[in-house]
Amino acid sequence: MISSLLNIQAKQIRDADARATFLDAQGRVRSIALLHDSLYQSDDLGRIDVKEYTEKLVATLRRAYGKAIDGTHFVTHVDRVYLSVEVAVPCGLILNELVTNALKHGAREAGSASCNEIRIEIHRDGRDLSLSVADNGPGLPSTVDPDKDESMGLTLVRDLSRQLRGRAIFESADGVRCTVRFPASKSSEERP
Repeated sequence: MISSLLNIQAKQIRDADARATFLDAQGRVRSIALLHDSLYQSDDLGRIDVKEYTEKLVATLRRAYGKAIDGTHFVTHVDRVYLSVEVAVPCGLILNELVTNALKHGAREAGSASCNEIRIEIHRDGRDLSLSVADNGPGLPSTVDPDKDESMGLTLVRDLSRQLRGRAIFESADGVRCTVRFPASKSSEERP
């Protein structure tokens, strides 16, 4: 409902930058709504299946961007991991920000021989979880320092990573890759 109200309001905004900012906020609300939807459909109301959530998020973003992302190929490798709501919300928002940034800024130039690709990987690695989103686009502009940039998206990724007691690490070679590694809680154990 909130997302629909934001959509109606966004249609009334004439300034393209303001509308884009508003639509980004709508995407964040949609990301949280997906988490709650996953909870309500789960047998365990305290844990979210990250693999299922990632699939729903990708499908939602595909619908939201429509024809603008034709030719974009998603590759997902996500372990069957279950997260508590306290961990899933920041993790879901990070995932939404990184995939949205890859869709908006990670596209190859028109006429490029290869298609746009976005890779999403979430794995349990010993006592940690590793979340990684990568694109094969042009990479970060030389003027952007992801550790200091004050854009809303990068600030959210850094702050939410710290909330998870992790850190976002950006690499810019053959596109952009952001990896967030954080301690796994007991609720992130795989189910048998």
